[in-house]
Amino acid sequence: MSHVPFDLGFKSVTWNYPESGHGKGPADGVGAAIKTAADRLVVHGTDITNADELLDAMESQTTIKMSKIDPDRMDFFKQRLAKQTISSVKT
Repeated sequence: MSHVPFDLGFKSVTWNYPESGHGKGPADGVGAAIKTAADRLVVHGTDITNADELLDAMESQTTIKMSKIDPDRMDFFKQRLAKQTISSVKT
């Protein structure tokens, strides 16, 4: 997708994500919107090599609010969740 279509004379290329094989929940939609916006920036020459660059780049591209969570904070939440008992939902 990076150069072959252009070498063949195409002026633009899009990548479509069909429903099958992809999540359909709200979080999946948000993730897809962020990924699409980031893909668009990369295609136009923006390098996104880490989480900080992604956060900076997305500020001007979307109204989705994102923040970086410190790894120590993640450990805190993992420990907290490990102590909880969660029942399964019966269908």
